[in-house]
Amino acid sequence: MDILIQVIITGLATGGLYGLIALAFVLICKATSVLNLAMGEFMTLGAFVCFTMLTQLKAPFYLVLVLTLAAAIILGIVVERLILRPLIGEPVISVIMVTIGLGVILKGLMYMIWTPTFRNFP
Repeated sequence: MDILIQVIITGLATGGLYGLIALAFVLICKATSVLNLAMGEFMTLGAFVCFTMLTQLKAPFYLVLVLTLAAAIILGIVVERLILRPLIGEPVISVIMVTIGLGVILKGLMYMIWTPTFRNFP
């Protein structure tokens, strides 16, 4: 019975996370008319930043949450200003290709920094 409750809670948490990611896709697409296909990499990068601060700095979770949000906001501003803003007026396929390339670059950087091994989130 304990395993059933754990599976139900895990399923609800995972479904909620997928819902938030889908909501982010829709919100960004409607607000900016850009289909950002690097969204999964942004989410993964945020999780790795949070994981690193929790394990290496041993900081409390709420402080790490605020710092992770600040890092995500800074990354979003940098990507928008340096990569996406110069593409205003370009064909949609160009913007889609740039976001795919950005996703590949982010994934490669994450593999180099954290290696693709399984980790338990504290």
